[in-house]
Amino acid sequence: MVKKTVIEVDGCSGVDITETLSSLKDFTQSIQIETPQGLSRVEVRVKRIERSGECWYLRIGLRKRDGWLWGEDFSVCVEEAGPLFRINIERIKGVGRVHADVFGLWIVELLKKKCAAVSPVIVSRL
Repeated sequence: MVKKTVIEVDGCSGVDITETLSSLKDFTQSIQIETPQGLSRVEVRVKRIERSGECWYLRIGLRKRDGWLWGEDFSVCVEEAGPLFRINIERIKGVGRVHADVFGLWIVELLKKKCAAVSPVIVSRL
């Protein structure tokens, strides 16, 4: 389980990153997870997003056909590092069904819609 990851992005402005993170409220993704009954398809949905300075706190929920399962909380902080930006993603609550690096790469995919030349590099995974 990857709890924390840092992704450096080049080719995108701080404004584009901020707009992308602020728009995550409507984000959904379908994934498969391991359950005691085997693999199960669930929908990942950002249920709540709050901003504090350069960090966003996100509550995501996982939903099966028959109802909500559990939630995970992430903090996503952005810092400028010269011409690059570092996006620090950390799961701060939850069992780890959604890994921080996977969630970070979903954010990068959304960034690619705004910045065609975005170049991401995962520099840390814990």
